Amino acid sequence: MRADVPVPGARISASGAAPGYSASQAADANPDTRWVAESTEGGNWLALEFTAPVLVTALRVSEPQPRIRVWRVEVLRDGRWRQVQAGSGIPQGKLVIPPSLTEGVRLHIDSTRGGAAQVSEFAAWASGRSACVPPTGEITLNVARDLDCAGLVISQPCNRLGPAGPLFMLADGATLRNVTLIDSYVSCDGACTLENVHWRINCPSVVQQSAVIQSASESGGRDVTIAGGSAFGRFGALFRINTTASTLNLRQFVFSGYGETINAFAPDTARQMRLRLDEVSLAGTLRGGVVQVRPDKQDHAWIRRLRIVGYRRGSPLVCNLLGVQQERLMSFGEQWQSDFCDVGPDDVQAAKD
Repeated sequence: MRADVPVPGARISASGAAPGYSASQAADANPDTRWVAESTEGGNWLALEFTAPVLVTALRVSEPQPRIRVWRVEVLRDGRWRQVQAGSGIPQGKLVIPPSLTEGVRLHIDSTRGGAAQVSEFAAWASGRSACVPPTGEITLNVARDLDCAGLVISQPCNRLGPAGPLFMLADGATLRNVTLIDSYVSCDGACTLENVHWRINCPSVVQQSAVIQSASESGGRDVTIAGGSAFGRFGALFRINTTASTLNLRQFVFSGYGETINAFAPDTARQMRLRLDEVSLAGTLRGGVVQVRPDKQDHAWIRRLRIVGYRRGSPLVCNLLGVQQERLMSFGEQWQSDFCDVGPDDVQAAKD
């Protein structure tokens, strides 16, 4: 397991920018804003310069869509830029580079596909230890109350079966804040809150089963609140809650990638599901629709201010009604303003790339 801490006080600059998409928008901690290169030609770059030399071990480079093809990383030493790494395709979340004591770092973008380069998050990281990293030899860190990781990026090794266990186990009532998890997930043993938590799935052979799993509880009503944050990659159910009569509250969240659905848990279980989505942005594929509800379980979905890239009515389904017919779970189509789907067409907007 590897953790890196952000380098504070870096000054960002760029070779140029399209109108309204300055370099500073890649360093404002807002995944909805972005820097856009002023042209599709080669020679565009983003750079960070530090107030003092720093041992940089990685860059955080997040693209709204994977457009960067060929790139180079340079570090600043004694007033000169020196190349330390090059490649094709940007690993979303963290680009590991050879440890370099440097006064600055620069990402050269030599070629793109599908348009000009776009970067929503760009930062440098230095090697460090943190209270957010499990003890040596442990897989999971138990969180009893509140834990603020101050922007830490934590990655687990890739393997074909995925993570051996959750990176964080939150006790009932605990809160996790400000962390990026690469090929990792979180489990809540009861009610929990996650603020500004980001998930990145990079392993090509891994389908992450869920970002959050809530353990079963006989008392029920154990709600999960996820405020801010994002997910990029390939997921099964994006979120999964196993407790009956619980609510998933999801607000100001950004998802980009592939997922079966946002559903709190598998729709073929007997547990009632409640979902509240507010200011959620989606780009990519949700194969089973955004949410799925079953009337026979008294499921309920409440959706407001949903933004979907490339959305057109019916693609994807927003609130997909499911039912059992001849012992088979079947879709009965999209519902609007029903007892089970509290959402209207005006609550869903098409968003541009």
